[in-house]
Amino acid sequence: MDNRFSLKKRKPKIKILCFLSFTYLLFLVTFFVFFSFDFGTAYDGIYSCKKNHCTITSFLQVSEVVELKTSQKLILNKQEQNLQIEKIYDPELVNNVAIQQVVFKVPKQEFYENQTVSFVIQKTKKNIWEILWESLKGGDVL
Repeated sequence: MDNRFSLKKRKPKIKILCFLSFTYLLFLVTFFVFFSFDFGTAYDGIYSCKKNHCTITSFLQVSEVVELKTSQKLILNKQEQNLQIEKIYDPELVNNVAIQQVVFKVPKQEFYENQTVSFVIQKTKKNIWEILWESLKGGDVL
């Protein structure tokens, strides 16, 4: 008689594969929890330079201006530098949004006078779970 109905034993390859997949899953979870990434917001501003005194003038929401700290970094032209705020003007109401004009002091760059430039202000470090949660949560409440 042919042993068609007998139980077959698991092969050791399946055990090794299960162990490797569990180890890989454990590695991914620890990587996403313990490693964090720099998180920042991109802005546009007008670059102006008089002799060696160079600034970027930009408009930001009041809620973002309140969160600015000197310990943050400003990335301009792929160069990271300390955030130096030269002047903050009074808030204005435009289309029911409170904005403020902010002047940042920056080192001399190879931009034209009154050229619109993009820069990034690094805010905090976040792990992948926090970034995913904010993305799934939706937009900010005004």
